[in-house]
Amino acid sequence: MNRTGLALLVIVLSSAGAALAGAPVRSPLVGHWVLQVDKLTMMPPEARPKRVDLEFAEAADGRWNSRVQIVDQADHELHSESTLSLDGTPGMGSSPGRVSRPRRGSTPSAWTARL
Repeated sequence: MNRTGLALLVIVLSSAGAALAGAPVRSPLVGHWVLQVDKLTMMPPEARPKRVDLEFAEAADGRWNSRVQIVDQADHELHSESTLSLDGTPGMGSSPGRVSRPRRGSTPSAWTARL
């Protein structure tokens, strides 16, 4: 499985709340989402995860909570959780892999993880 590509997808989706920083209404992203893995045409079917669950919630102090669970073809589960500011300030998250810092001048959404 191409875990690097999948990890990048997770990080990008986890930071989606940053675009809603000025929104006074509840985000339409709040809730539980299941990724349609059969639609991941960028990956061959044997490399796709079996399941990807995403959960987004508004947290206290104008922050955004993201939880991700990925089940791969071998039934290994990967979990990640982060609570970040909606202003784009970098923060910490849990991850089963290594997270690398962005290059100078890049935005927090450019961070990558290697699982």
